[in-house]
Amino acid sequence: SEGASDFRKLPREVDPEDVEAGLAYAHRVSTGMASDYGEYLSKSAWPKQWKEDTSQALLWALCTVSSRGTAANQIPGDSEGGTGIRLVPLADMANHDLLSAGFIELSGHETVADGGFVDAKVNDAGTFVIRAVWGADWKTKALDVGDEITVNYNLPYYGAVDWYLSLGFVPPEVSEQKD
Repeated sequence: SEGASDFRKLPREVDPEDVEAGLAYAHRVSTGMASDYGEYLSKSAWPKQWKEDTSQALLWALCTVSSRGTAANQIPGDSEGGTGIRLVPLADMANHDLLSAGFIELSGHETVADGGFVDAKVNDAGTFVIRAVWGADWKTKALDVGDEITVNYNLPYYGAVDWYLSLGFVPPEVSEQKD
């Protein structure tokens, strides 16, 4: 497949057959969507290669959304606990760091009096928060101008293939693992 040679530079833990299977699946989905919906898409601002092959535009969109989609325990504003997957604007700008805290998803019932860091309202349910805390002691860290905001993506069951196909990289703590 076109572009498969790029995947061969991944850490050894990634089986090239798994990558090829993921790529083939993404191509099947994008080709099917192009067949079903391609004629309805506005293509005036698209690059030439996408105008010639709508499935390439849909492949890019599929990969962009799937690499940024976030599993949510709560649908925003739903205090009853509806779950789903959604896009969280700007969340993907926080790079992964194993020593950082993870994303915090509000339930809408947090209070400072009960040890929370915010007094949340019911309509805050599902809101994602990043706190500047680092290290084993989880101490709050004041950010200086220019400091990078990082978060632990907290995906302990992801292997190298999962990281690469879902997030586009393999963190050191995964690529350095021994079988």
